[in-house]
Amino acid sequence: MVVLLGFRCVAHLYCTNVMNSSQHPDEYRWYNKNHFNFIIHFTMIIPSFPFQIIDWTTIEKEIHNGETAFATWQVLKVGNIRIRKMEYEQGYKADHWCNKGHIIHCLKGEMTTELEDGRLMKLTEGMTYIVGDNNEAHRTFTETGCTLFVVD
Repeated sequence: MVVLLGFRCVAHLYCTNVMNSSQHPDEYRWYNKNHFNFIIHFTMIIPSFPFQIIDWTTIEKEIHNGETAFATWQVLKVGNIRIRKMEYEQGYKADHWCNKGHIIHCLKGEMTTELEDGRLMKLTEGMTYIVGDNNEAHRTFTETGCTLFVVD
């Protein structure tokens, strides 16, 4: 079993005459090795917990200083999943490079993510980005400020 960004990889062996790749949605990948066909099925691992509604007005705000300006975080942890609503003040720039994987959705405003190789990725309202653990190191900045929904 391989675990990456909350996804697990499970391999199943099947005989050729039992299944074919047209029977499976995109989250399956087919491979053939040593006369066996097998598929790898990627699924997100979400721990068991009861149905909940998050009322962000009840979640305490934490201040995180950046290289410039600051960010306000509201954090909820469920098992090993961290769910955050974050607001970056106008002019915010992260004070560190991050290697953590995230799913980030921009609720309001815009931000730019600088990758360690120099590429700049702009995220605007309604857009989402994903990056896995230990992939491209990144840090963010915003000229105008933004509100984000983050899962990691």
